Amino acid sequence: MTCDECSVLALLGDGLAPEESEAVAAHLEGCAQCREEARLGADALSLAELPPVSPSERASLAPLATRTLAAWRLAQHRSGLVRRVAGLAMAAAVGAFVAS
Repeated sequence: MTCDECSVLALLGDGLAPEESEAVAAHLEGCAQCREEARLGADALSLAELPPVSPSERASLAPLATRTLAAWRLAQHRSGLVRRVAGLAMAAAVGAFVAS
């Protein structure tokens, strides 16, 4: 395995097939430069890690699905109401047109 192949595959981390993972590990054992690049990459990725969710965040997010569903149902109800009123208005207009 070349250093270029190793650097590309090392970025995938846990997404590698077992044989690829073994090949990367074997290359890293013998190549100090790739080991250092892999360490720096892991350090950079760890900076992008999100902190664990706090209990207060969990509490505020818990009712989110229920509130979202309720808001969606209300919007659907209003939309249906508007459609029904518009339909009645159209029917009345057609009836008035036909009657004249």
